[in-house]
Amino acid sequence: MAAKLSILSALTATVLAVAAAPAPAVPNTPPATPTPLSPAAGASVDSVPPFAWSPVAAADHYEFQIAADAGFNSPVLGSGSDDFTTQNTRATVLKTIPNGTYYWRVRAIAAGGSVSAWTAGRSFRKAWTGAAALQSPAGGANLSFGTDPLKLGWSAVPGASNYLVSLASDPSLGSLAFHLVGDPTGIPKVQANSLAVSIALATGTYYWNVIPLDAEGNRGTPSAVASFSWSWPSTTTPSVTDLDPNPEVFDSKFSWNPVAGAARYELEINSSSDFALGSKVCCSGTTIATSLSPTAPMKDNVYYWRVRAFDPDGNAGVWNYGPNFTKTFDKTAPAGPVTGTAIKNLHMRDNVTDNTETADADHNLLNGYQTTAPVVSWDPVPGAASYEVQISDWNSGTQTCAP
Repeated sequence: MAAKLSILSALTATVLAVAAAPAPAVPNTPPATPTPLSPAAGASVDSVPPFAWSPVAAADHYEFQIAADAGFNSPVLGSGSDDFTTQNTRATVLKTIPNGTYYWRVRAIAAGGSVSAWTAGRSFRKAWTGAAALQSPAGGANLSFGTDPLKLGWSAVPGASNYLVSLASDPSLGSLAFHLVGDPTGIPKVQANSLAVSIALATGTYYWNVIPLDAEGNRGTPSAVASFSWSWPSTTTPSVTDLDPNPEVFDSKFSWNPVAGAARYELEINSSSDFALGSKVCCSGTTIATSLSPTAPMKDNVYYWRVRAFDPDGNAGVWNYGPNFTKTFDKTAPAGPVTGTAIKNLHMRDNVTDNTETADADHNLLNGYQTTAPVVSWDPVPGAASYEVQISDWNSGTQTCAP
């Protein structure tokens, strides 16, 4: 029993001695410097590759840096994105960067906080050079509004998230002819590799190209500039007809064939063959119809007229000239009691009957018309708005009255 107690006491003393012994110190010797592996020094890449280096035996983790200058004073991606730590021997950046030359380096950090020297800054060049190939319309194509849909198409560019599509009226693409709704001044940006032009362009030659954008909006290499011709066959056949078969008046109706793609039409009637602005007599505004009859009367004269179409975006087509015409009123005198006028069936009556002889007091017109309710009557004259009536008695001059 005494022997067991002695052994137990010895073991307890040993355990206490071990527990009281201090923990060994963690070595704080700086770890070795890693060796950069990839990308190779001076490499040219079209996208930012993963960065790799050799492992260091005493390293707990690594610190990675990327910069736009060899002194690592020009951040690229912002705090936490271009200077960070990792326990791996690989690093990737989470954002794309613009084309240019960049530098990277890495150092090892031991568990105790000691650090190795930085690796020498290693450069690489980001050169995203893929350009879109313009596919449609073909360069130099002749397109027509109303028959040819205008859809721009190009090949996809690897790495592109969006595309800037410039459509302009000049080869330098300075005068943009098309914008997207919601961005009336900027270059259209689309995700697809095609763009339907939703407006009607004015007649002319147009130029376009495509620039790819990566996920961060960095621009890639612009495509070549292509051109196409845009026209609008807006000719039509104008004609003018007289709506009133009576020879006393010319009641004009102007007509023309519909123009493909037209949204409205403008009609001009002018007394001058050169369509001088001050000689215009009709018409203001536009019409969606393919015929028009003026509501205001025109003076007797020879007139010239023309019509043109407008597309949905207000671009005007060509003027189409109709045959000139002569507007007349009361120039054809029929055989009748009043020479030189278009008045027909001029006669006297009373307030009861239209028969002149019956209305006469003694039914004898040889001694003149006599009634207590004299009425002058005549047939309507086509186109007349009012009439002038002259009455003369036996003993004095002519009197004029307006009914």
